[in-house]
Amino acid sequence: MQSRTEKVLWIYLKMVICKQRYSRDELSEILCVSTRNISRYIEEINMFLFDNFIYKELKYSYFHKTYSLQSIFEPLKIGQTSGMKSPTDNVR
Repeated sequence: MQSRTEKVLWIYLKMVICKQRYSRDELSEILCVSTRNISRYIEEINMFLFDNFIYKELKYSYFHKTYSLQSIFEPLKIGQTSGMKSPTDNVR
């Protein structure tokens, strides 16, 4: 039987490193846990990625019905602006 840590690391390997897509049900069946536990494992991986300044997250696509690795945003470099306009830019 696999431990919780082994299951989380397996998901990390398959989905973050190998960039594979899985549905909740597939992960649940492979790891022999509930879909609720799968959601917790995914959240744990997302917190790890964020805490380590890896600007990606595992996100569920309701269209494809799978989790996949997606970019959150690209970090701004010092002195770089976001490119968004201020609400007062068009005021004369």
